Amino acid sequence: MAQPIRHLSRFFTKAFYRLLLLIMTGLAFTPASALENDAQQPISVLAQNAEFNPDQGTAIYTGKVEIEQGSLRVKAHKVTVYRRSDGEIDKIIAEGLNDRVYLQQQPKPEDPIVKAYAMKIDYLASQQQVELTHQAELENGQDSFSGERIRYHLQSKRIQAWGQNKTQNEQSTDGRVKIILFPGEGEQAQ
Repeated sequence: MAQPIRHLSRFFTKAFYRLLLLIMTGLAFTPASALENDAQQPISVLAQNAEFNPDQGTAIYTGKVEIEQGSLRVKAHKVTVYRRSDGEIDKIIAEGLNDRVYLQQQPKPEDPIVKAYAMKIDYLASQQQVELTHQAELENGQDSFSGERIRYHLQSKRIQAWGQNKTQNEQSTDGRVKIILFPGEGEQAQ
């Protein structure tokens, strides 16, 4: 049963880290689980606005942001990249406005496309964490993992998930994390 979750964690480690670090910063790095030719594909960034402030170490893309490179895709309302004074990435924040942030990658040709959704996705470099917040969801083929917040620790590959604190006006959720795993799915992904 742990196989699909490990496959999802590999997705976070390699796809999200690579996508946000590479596409936004232009660094050249090829993780082992991405499609081999993804890193050689052109990077396309579309946004209604782009602002770069080297003195503050920020790059901000806003308005229908779409980022593509090979099988990798990101759609968000706003993406902000923060750099430290030494030029290294401090954090990257992708935010949705009316729709959730969408992230996808096909790790290997034989693997299904892995998708992640949340209203906000944070990559915190110093803590080596990726956090999906508000309506967070991961899909790997038929398997899925959802909750109000999902945190992935890049070094330990540990996943933490929290359900939603239900208010009196909410009807369709009971505030728990939901995991759906199909038998046999992802066992070859190890």
